[in-house]
Amino acid sequence: MSLRSVFSKFGRRPPSEQSRTSSVHTTSDCKRYNHPEFQIRVSSSAVPAEDISLLLRFFEQRVAQGEKFRSGDSLQVGWMFTMLEAAPGGFLRVLEPDMKAVPVKFVDSIDATLMHLRNQRNLR
Repeated sequence: MSLRSVFSKFGRRPPSEQSRTSSVHTTSDCKRYNHPEFQIRVSSSAVPAEDISLLLRFFEQRVAQGEKFRSGDSLQVGWMFTMLEAAPGGFLRVLEPDMKAVPVKFVDSIDATLMHLRNQRNLR
């Protein structure tokens, strides 16, 4: 018996307790500048609401400064490479790499990106 098998479930909560139902958050100020609103999906309860707000404010501030974002654009958030995709309702959805395979597959989530960003900020 290896230590890995003995401790593999130690300290883990069942999947139903690990994450909450995914929630979609959007910007609301970009339309003032004739720009699509941004949409991010968060599923992990480990992502603080403050970090979600920080990312949404970042997008709103950049748009207010005149930056234009389009579907297919890439964007670096911390060290993570994200992509923008057109979503229903005229939104720009932020996608992150699933980090499971090459070539990279982008998924409708921002959980890992925000958790890595939080870890980077906490190391300062």
